[in-house]
Amino acid sequence: MALGTTVAALVNLGILRLWFGRVLGQPRKPGWFRDIALLIVANAVLAGVAMGVWHGFMWALNAAPITWPRGTFRVVHGVALMTTISIGFMTYIGVLRAFRLRGAEELWELPRKLVRRMRPRSAP
Repeated sequence: MALGTTVAALVNLGILRLWFGRVLGQPRKPGWFRDIALLIVANAVLAGVAMGVWHGFMWALNAAPITWPRGTFRVVHGVALMTTISIGFMTYIGVLRAFRLRGAEELWELPRKLVRRMRPRSAP
């Protein structure tokens, strides 16, 4: 479902860009086509990695000779999902950084900033 939403957003972006290009003129920012192409590549890599990681987790969970206590499988399933999302995010940002796309460094620093904000502050 998330992949469908991403594809729909990209199609919407393309349609809006074409329409506004007629009304407002061509974009003045050099390299905008390269940026879009790199975003498409990064999304394709993200999709492949996320699908591979998720299927690997599901294979491992189903192959494990464990009788899961009530409710435990849902917790493990949730941890697998959060891990898949985290690996996918870091892969996506890693691809963007490798191509030196504008804004990639800020996204790379985002998890560290979030963790820093969640830490309790000591009293002075």
